Amino acid sequence: MEDYPKPNKRRLKAFAFDPSLSTRLETIMINQLSLEVPWEELEPGPVGEYLEVIDVDPASSAAYPR
Repeated sequence: MEDYPKPNKRRLKAFAFDPSLSTRLETIMINQLSLEVPWEELEPGPVGEYLEVIDVDPASSAAYPR
């Protein structure tokens, strides 16, 4: 297996609201955004110094474990 150099940053696509809004041409531009964060090794979750994904259910405000 070859070792490749790590990139300087990671580009992530995020949804500003509900992912289903991306299926409509009228709302696709306001719903999707791209984030650039410094590259880092991530732990499961994913969790890092700059990035952590937290699953929250808006209807109940419940946060789900990783």
